[in-house]
Amino acid sequence: MDSCVKSSGGDKSKLARAIAKVLNIDGTKKKAARFNEKMSHQDDYVFRSGNDEQNDEKLAKQEAFFFAGLFAGLSSIKAAYAKLQLAQCPYDPDEIQSADEAIVSELKKLSDLKQLFLKKQFSEMSSSSSETAILVYEVEEIKSLISMYQVSNKKLDSQMKLKDSEVGFLREKLGEVQKEIESLERSQRLFPVRRNAPTSKLNHPSYFATYQQLAVKSIRSFVKVLISGMECADWNLDAAAEAIEPGISLRKPAHKSYAFESFVSRVMFDGFNHPNFFPSSNTDDRTGKQAFLEEFLEMKNMNSPAAAAAERRNSGFPTFYRKKYTRLMNPKMESSLFGNMDRWNTVSSGGYPEEEATPFFSSFIEMAKSIWQLHCLAFAFQPAASVFRANRGSRFSEVWMEGVNAEAFTSESDPQAGFTVFPGFRIDSTVIQCQVYLC
Repeated sequence: MDSCVKSSGGDKSKLARAIAKVLNIDGTKKKAARFNEKMSHQDDYVFRSGNDEQNDEKLAKQEAFFFAGLFAGLSSIKAAYAKLQLAQCPYDPDEIQSADEAIVSELKKLSDLKQLFLKKQFSEMSSSSSETAILVYEVEEIKSLISMYQVSNKKLDSQMKLKDSEVGFLREKLGEVQKEIESLERSQRLFPVRRNAPTSKLNHPSYFATYQQLAVKSIRSFVKVLISGMECADWNLDAAAEAIEPGISLRKPAHKSYAFESFVSRVMFDGFNHPNFFPSSNTDDRTGKQAFLEEFLEMKNMNSPAAAAAERRNSGFPTFYRKKYTRLMNPKMESSLFGNMDRWNTVSSGGYPEEEATPFFSSFIEMAKSIWQLHCLAFAFQPAASVFRANRGSRFSEVWMEGVNAEAFTSESDPQAGFTVFPGFRIDSTVIQCQVYLC
């Protein structure tokens, strides 16, 4: 019985030890398995980390390539747009088309670059090719920036030239004003007039000199309007100036305006020495200097040239401005400038185109009024003031002439009269110089 019990107890202890041994072996295996699993996970982690670093570096290169292409494209578009703006003024159709094509081309390149980025096709590029492409894009961006600076430089140059031309024009205007002031001061010194002078003293030479300057100013204003119309009608102004004063070499391109002033003043002052301005006309019944002086005062009090033309129908003024207009503006010339002959037909038929009182005709009628007033004032003298002109090639004389181009005096040779721009006047023993272009 006891042996049975012992045997049974010993078997149990052996069984327990066997189970414990098995359990220990399994635990060791489990520990080893867990260790091996852990090491394998760690190897996978190290492997994946190495791949991520490579991927990050590759992604950075792809992004650098994309942004380099983007900035280069934007800079090229800005440069092309700047060229497009520059070609607008002055208008250059070839340059505008070229700039437009450049903008379209750069936009297509940016669109292609966007598609590559969205489709992730940058991975096909090798490392060396992407680096080369980035350098190419950087060079293109720098070139575009340089092009933009060049366009800005051209704009500044054109603005500077425009300002220089404005300064030159203002200087010429200042010179003209100074000449007028000097002429008036010279007249006042030669012919001092008492203050509060009576109306009967209006036929004093100093007053005549003042109105002579006003007539000159009105002619210059009309010529500016005339030249502007010729430019709009695409006239060759150089050829027109040569036709007016053939064989005269102008010292500056801007001096061609003197040739047009010469032509207008020659037409407008033709017949000035006749009492009625036209030897064959019998429409003027004025007798004596008092009648001329009264008409001068009546015209002077009419501020509107149109009123002067309408209210003085019984005087010689309507005949004067009609004949001068039709002679100054022949039908072909008016048709070329305005596309029709409406004004010429109205004036030649004895009417006044009030409904077509354009700046051009208003400027003409203002000029005609000032010359007619000067004519009335000239015949208020006894003897009447007479007009004179300098002959071409005459030696310059300070007594009889005044040069409109002062630079002629800087030449080594003595200046000569090329042509008379504005005539001079003789009032008894007094001389008002004619203005000549010197060669």
